Amino acid sequence: SGSNAITCLNADKQGKREWVIANKPFRGKGVMTQDRVYAPTLDALLEIDLQGGKLLNTLQWASPRHCGNLMLLPGYLISTSANHLYIFPLIIK
Repeated sequence: SGSNAITCLNADKQGKREWVIANKPFRGKGVMTQDRVYAPTLDALLEIDLQGGKLLNTLQWASPRHCGNLMLLPGYLISTSANHLYIFPLIIK
């Protein structure tokens, strides 16, 4: 929370750095699936390819209040903060 970079380290390769996404105003905790990383920033949700670190999608929040710690449930992405809970349908392509 409050960081400006995400670094992917490969545990199978003794912690070798695979990729970095920097200079983003990350806020809250992101989540990971088998092939994606979802990371909240102050103004958007970033969808990142886990294998190569490519930014796949940037979804703008309707309000900065939507930004928070993320959780995944089957078919849904949930963003939680101290005062809010937002549930978004997750469309996997």
